[in-house]
Amino acid sequence: MKAKINKRLWLMMATGVFLVALTALGAAYLGQIREQKRLAAEIADTKAQTRAISVTNIESQRSSVNVTLLKYSTDIQNTTAQLTVPLVATDIFHQLLTIADNVGVHVSVIGSSVQSRSVISGIPYQTISLDLSVKGTEQDLYGFVDSVSKSIPTGVIQNINIRISNAASTAGAEMTTKLTIYSYRGE
Repeated sequence: MKAKINKRLWLMMATGVFLVALTALGAAYLGQIREQKRLAAEIADTKAQTRAISVTNIESQRSSVNVTLLKYSTDIQNTTAQLTVPLVATDIFHQLLTIADNVGVHVSVIGSSVQSRSVISGIPYQTISLDLSVKGTEQDLYGFVDSVSKSIPTGVIQNINIRISNAASTAGAEMTTKLTIYSYRGE
């Protein structure tokens, strides 16, 4: 009878272990189903949020900003290159005389001031001022001012006085002006 009890005991123990294992598997399966539902809800929320974000709009804004940034960077480089031209009075005198010759006027007086240095908004610069007296026809004097403005982009022409001595004369006009040229010091 001992053998039968042992077999029954083994059978009951095996059935008990089977039921415990089955219960554990059922609980794990239910936990997995709950986790899947939670993750599915999270994925649905994330998809809804990503649909609200317009990726193409952001990309177009980014490319627009990059184009603008490139334009301003180029403008800054060009301006810096123009402003870093050293203010050497003889070079400026030569340039003014060449312009006068090309336009057909005669520069009778060129006077320069001492170079000055200053800072605006943390940007160091230097200036030189030139007093000019130019003779020629009225039309040629206007052409001279226009050519100087185009050839010396950092120059500011101030106080233009034109005197016309004889209206019938073709070379009877004289202009006096002050030209101030700015240059970046780049410290």
